[in-house]
This record gives sequence, structure tokens and C-alpha cells, in this order.
Amino acid sequence: MASFRNVVCPVSDRRIDLNASRLTVLICTALLVVFILTGNMVAVGVVAADYFIRAIGQGRFSPIRWISAKVLGALNVAPKMADEAPKLFASRIGFTFAALALVTAPFAPTVSLTLAGVLALFAFLDGALNFCVGCLTYHYIVFPWLGKPKLAS
Repeated sequence: MASFRNVVCPVSDRRIDLNASRLTVLICTALLVVFILTGNMVAVGVVAADYFIRAIGQGRFSPIRWISAKVLGALNVAPKMADEAPKLFASRIGFTFAALALVTAPFAPTVSLTLAGVLALFAFLDGALNFCVGCLTYHYIVFPWLGKPKLAS
């Protein structure tokens, strides 16, 4: 059960730059809008792949996060550090939505567009308004329900 808890409810002492995270999801929002308006599956495929990289805890390899970090560095925006765990959980939700949107696009376009639209809305709320639905789910539903797993000593 402990390994399941760590997958669903990640516990981490790592921190990430919240500004880079917010710009990353805004770029994902733009790509999702491209998919919704044009049906271009490459756009949603890039989003799914990038969410996957971040969902497995390898955000440093995320191409969209790399672009975000370069843009913020060029603009001299100071990092604002935040706990990684809620964003990791949100990335897992984002990957699920993006992957389902990609897989359902050829045979259920309405389902695909709906999934992409919901993900675009959630990503926009996070990026533009700092309102992370996945993070709220993590803090108020998942974490209290599963409880904080004990870290191995």
C-alpha cells in the first residue's frame, strides 16, 4: 500500500520554480487551444509527452519547462520556489487528460475535444491565475485520504 500511496500522493522534499511551472502550463494551454481549433494531433501529442516527463518526476528534461526557464531568465524574473509534490500530482492528472485526448481524437473527436478543453481550462487557471485544480485536489482530497506515508529511514 505504501508504494501505491507514493504514486498517487507523492511526498517530496524537492522544490520547483513556481514561475517556470506557471509559464509551462500557459504554453501547454496555447498548444491545447491549437489542437482544439485545428485538430492538429501533434499539438496535443507534445502536451501529453511533456506532461508525461513532468509526471514521472523528470521536469528538468521537459522541453516546455526548458523554454519557460529560458524566457524567465531572459526577462530576469526571480524564481519563486514551491513544493514539487502538488505540481507532480497535477502533472499526472494533466498527462492523463492529454493522453486520453490524443488517443480518442481519431474515433471520438467530441470526447477528445472535451478532454482537451477541460485540461486547457485547468492549465489556464493555473498559469494565469495561480489556481491549480490538481494541487487543490492533492491538498484537500488525496493527501488527507491516504495520509502522509512514512519515509524509509
